[in-house]
Amino acid sequence: MMKIVYYLPKVILSRGMERITILKANYFAETFGYSVVLLTTEQRNHKPAYPISDKVTHLDLNVNFDDDNKLWKLITYPYKYFLFRKRLHKFINCFKPDIFVSTLWIWKELRVITHLKDGSKKVGELHSGTWNQRHRFFLKNPLVKFFKKWEFNIMVNNIKKLDKFVVLTHEEAELWTGLSNLTVIPNFITIPAPQQPSDVTSRRIVSVGAFSYEKGFDLLIDAWNIIAAKYPEWKLIIHGKGEQSPYMEQINRYRLNDAVVIDTSYVSDLSEIYRNGSIYVLSSRKEGMPLVMIEAMSCGLPVVSFACKTGPKDIISDGEDGFLVESENIRQLAEKIEYLIENEDIRKEMGRKALLKSNRYKIENIAGKWVQLFQSLVTGTDAKND
Repeated sequence: MMKIVYYLPKVILSRGMERITILKANYFAETFGYSVVLLTTEQRNHKPAYPISDKVTHLDLNVNFDDDNKLWKLITYPYKYFLFRKRLHKFINCFKPDIFVSTLWIWKELRVITHLKDGSKKVGELHSGTWNQRHRFFLKNPLVKFFKKWEFNIMVNNIKKLDKFVVLTHEEAELWTGLSNLTVIPNFITIPAPQQPSDVTSRRIVSVGAFSYEKGFDLLIDAWNIIAAKYPEWKLIIHGKGEQSPYMEQINRYRLNDAVVIDTSYVSDLSEIYRNGSIYVLSSRKEGMPLVMIEAMSCGLPVVSFACKTGPKDIISDGEDGFLVESENIRQLAEKIEYLIENEDIRKEMGRKALLKSNRYKIENIAGKWVQLFQSLVTGTDAKND
């Protein structure tokens, strides 16, 4: 029986990384009979955001690096880092895993796991698509810039020590140069397959995500404002969570109150939202891998998306199952939305092809890539998943 450890700081928040990791752990334990441990450090007795299978062990090391008091966090960090190393070593020596997988969310574990001499194979999987460029986004302060580049180089050197470094898209892989341990395995669809896909006749444009700067809903509202008056029977539905007041102000300013719906209601099954739509729009400024896009496609929706980094260009075949437009170009975004509104037959054909494309992202297909990778690491044979 293969023994696998998944490490991530906590599984409290309802985010893609937590959902994917838990579903993956559940699937490997239930489908393949693997012995799987979900290891955290910051859970603090909180209930997991998603159900964990009875066949998966959830163990929290109770280190709790996170602290609202930044000064106290800085003061206690050396002790907590020591505690993390000690407790992790003790657990690893007891469980003796074949594979140790880190989600690399906060990187501190990277320095520890690459120095573990327990015989397990170390895998890092990157869920964010911006870490490798983060040092470029800091302020122009030369001292800060020097420090961040130095920090980034240390991180890359530790990544090189992993047995495998997994990213979600080929576009992301191209940004990581000089790594011989790099491979690509995308995320899988996390919603149940709909009994009936959308017939794309509902006159509803759908977008889903957190109300954050990265998701670019302000850009989407700008684009919709260009064409909304021409199509009063169509509505833009933005479903998400977070602080929506800036978007409501934008909608009021454009007088789009009858043309845009901000929906913050809890929905356990997003497939119903997708099935009730006719077009899916991704307006993100940046992504890791846009899971909502794939899930919308699995419900038969054609997609209009910014060609942001990273992900959309890996998924969409431009002009076939959706449209890619220049990142943050709201005029182009509006034009492609309008094109799909005007051309129902093309909308339906693109939706059909989008549904077919989504099949490659089913959990059984993506899990197969992970199994191949794990087996190749344990047996010492190379696996080409990309």
